[in-house]
Amino acid sequence: MSLTMTELQRMVKKYGVTRSGSRPEVARRLIAVVGHMMTLSDLKRVEDFLGIPPSKRYSGPRYRDVKNKKGQLVAIRRRM
Repeated sequence: MSLTMTELQRMVKKYGVTRSGSRPEVARRLIAVVGHMMTLSDLKRVEDFLGIPPSKRYSGPRYRDVKNKKGQLVAIRRRM
């Protein structure tokens, strides 16, 4: 699957990651820095672009924009 630089730059702006480098470098940086906070659709697109095998894909806790009483993000498990 191909990911254009425009789409990567949209994700970079959305998640606040540095956008310098080639497309694979930017995609790897997105996964490394904010993989746990990316939407499932963005995460799958980047993983498909990088050719990450299914056994190595991110499967840790997912975060969403729901905050507890202390104002912290709540970790939830979602199936991928």
